[in-house]
Amino acid sequence: VTPKWGGVDFKTGKPQRIWTGELEQHITCDIVYSIWHYFQATHDHNFMYNYGLEIMLETSRFWASRLEYNPKKDQYEINNVTGPDEYSEHINNNTFTNYMVKWHLNKTIHFSGWIKMNQSEVWKKVTSKIKLTLNELSDWKEKADKIYIGMDKASGFIHQYEGFTDKREVDLLKYKGKVGAIAQDYNWEEITQMQVLKQSDIIMLLYLLGDDFSQETKRLNWDYYEPKTLHDSSLSSSIHAIVAVDIDELEKGYEYFERTIRIDLGKNLKSSWDGLHAASLGGNWQAVVNGFGGVRISSDGKLRINPNLPEKWKRLR
Repeated sequence: VTPKWGGVDFKTGKPQRIWTGELEQHITCDIVYSIWHYFQATHDHNFMYNYGLEIMLETSRFWASRLEYNPKKDQYEINNVTGPDEYSEHINNNTFTNYMVKWHLNKTIHFSGWIKMNQSEVWKKVTSKIKLTLNELSDWKEKADKIYIGMDKASGFIHQYEGFTDKREVDLLKYKGKVGAIAQDYNWEEITQMQVLKQSDIIMLLYLLGDDFSQETKRLNWDYYEPKTLHDSSLSSSIHAIVAVDIDELEKGYEYFERTIRIDLGKNLKSSWDGLHAASLGGNWQAVVNGFGGVRISSDGKLRINPNLPEKWKRLR
């Protein structure tokens, strides 16, 4: 459980509030994304009938209640969140969150239609249990169609959130050698007002829903966000390794892969003295299999294998 309070702010002398447990609501979408990919890989219909469908419906209900309508722009927005990048708090319209919510609602609507047609008894059982109405599904469709996505259609540039590009730019080179080094010069409030990322955010989106974006879009956003990312989270380098491979930056991808495996296998034993980084180890596996191995489930549910191995590797098995 994420604590509400952390260490003392070295400039104010007051305890620092930790908001991630309350504001990092994209995790709801991440769970549904994982459920859907599990189903695609295993075809475990019993799981979906007994658990998966209900989770998708109830979490869609949450998002329908969370979306705020902006009548001036005729769009739905999500305000006051934290995206995957935990150096940005209380932000509006984080594109990762909004995009994943749109995907989440559309996937629920699509799967609900399939269940109604092919497993009507399952549909009746689950919807009766949670008292779902058809009006709710219509509401979700309307909202999904009008969710604001901060992407410039002409250039393909994706705004991490509203106002990110207006924030202060800082030379981050001196902070890239050691995790958390930036916190020695700036307190948390100051960091949140900079164009600096703790971990993958837009780059994460380019990985999870990669089929939605062209190579040009991936390259453009990589070139903008990669230099601004400090990787002060153990979850970041593996995702950057994968996207680097996707845009044919093999050398860079291998650098990030080496960095992520050293978190628990490197010479700095202190990095693991509280235990291994389980999620980071999962990222290592994904960097190898999904990144260099090119093994992915495409957006249409088909298995795709497109290996792109580093020069140092002769084979992968």
